[in-house]
Amino acid sequence: MQSELSKALLFAYFEGTTTPIQTQRIQRWRQKPENRERFFACLEEWENQRLQYEADPETAFHQFRERIQQLESTPETPVLPLPTPSVRRAWLVAASLALLTLLAVWQRDRWLYRTYSTQYGELKTVGLPDGSRVTLNAHSSLRLSRWTFGQTSREVWLTGEAEFSVRHLPTHQRFIVRTPDELEVVVLGTEFVVSSRRQGSRIVLNSGKVAFRSLQGSSPAPVVMKPGDVATVKPGGQVQMQSHQSVERYRVWKEHRFLFDRTPLSQVLATLEEHFGETVQLADSELVHRQITGTFRAETAPVLLDLLTTLTRTQVVETDSGNVMIPLSPLNP
Repeated sequence: MQSELSKALLFAYFEGTTTPIQTQRIQRWRQKPENRERFFACLEEWENQRLQYEADPETAFHQFRERIQQLESTPETPVLPLPTPSVRRAWLVAASLALLTLLAVWQRDRWLYRTYSTQYGELKTVGLPDGSRVTLNAHSSLRLSRWTFGQTSREVWLTGEAEFSVRHLPTHQRFIVRTPDELEVVVLGTEFVVSSRRQGSRIVLNSGKVAFRSLQGSSPAPVVMKPGDVATVKPGGQVQMQSHQSVERYRVWKEHRFLFDRTPLSQVLATLEEHFGETVQLADSELVHRQITGTFRAETAPVLLDLLTTLTRTQVVETDSGNVMIPLSPLNP
């Protein structure tokens, strides 16, 4: 990290608009005795540029008196007759109906659907009305019908990533997961993980049996999965199936762990953005092809970034275009 901070970054800190990484960096910097004088000097300058309004009672009084004189010299305007009570009631009813219509449209989803969601870096486990359990990964959401789920259907809409433990019902009612890229996963009772991110969707079957199909394809025929199968669905509906996989590696996120196996650094940083909302660019083209292998536990973006910079011998610097990762020394071919 850079030892000197720009005035613009400090001003953003005073305004409360810095990212968690920037805030942590500034707090470490201001704790050093040699930086305190500059910190408070910038704070004073920032406050002086945003002075509070000071009232001028004398000027206000004169303006008020002039306004009174203008009103006294203005000829009276004829008063229009007020609407009759029946007309006023009609206007009130029309306005009330219009307001209720707007509120109904705005609140429609809240009335019809229940939504569970997580913030960046947050995990959450929820119980569904049918007894099934869902664990949401970071920056994910699950929506289901507030009134009919478990009654006439068991259908949910997932954005992000979640692990499902679906309860089998005596009625053999199907449990359906839908994603924004038109993926449909149908199960009776099983444990599986569904991920729907920018790069595409993925289904990991831990136990039981599921069938899925992509409605984007020309012939969306169902694909049946067995335990240990991993299905990847690319944008456009192309399906890639892998069998006899270790499904535990796809569940490590439940313990705030990240598993990389010869993963390009660019993809690792994409994972960082998905989970924590922090964007870091690569300044060196050679860094794009750097591969990361290992398991890392991190509950915040700064912790994961510190691990990555130590491993790759890089540093993250603040630029006008955002956070950029640069090498500490020339890379070996």
